[in-house]
Amino acid sequence: MARVDLARKATEVMHDLPDDAHEAVIALIDHIAENPAEWPPAGSWHLGEAFSRQGWITYIAHADGIEIMDVGWTRGAIPRSGTVPAKSCRLCGNPERH
Repeated sequence: MARVDLARKATEVMHDLPDDAHEAVIALIDHIAENPAEWPPAGSWHLGEAFSRQGWITYIAHADGIEIMDVGWTRGAIPRSGTVPAKSCRLCGNPERH
């Protein structure tokens, strides 16, 4: 799989997502990371966008992977930090997500 980095804004949003939203966004990121034919040109500032029924991401491409610039969730409001039961996450770095 390609390298995946998260911009600060995306990391902050990932920390605040409810568990089902978090898992849906991770699945979308994994799909894009595994399909470089869908990426914008590497090294440019053209944003790629990917959407699912549950969420969306914007990203830029590099030669060896992608950088997630922003993420979003389509089901309801995102709760404030600290209100979501947490698990450890391999992408956003929150040690208490997945």
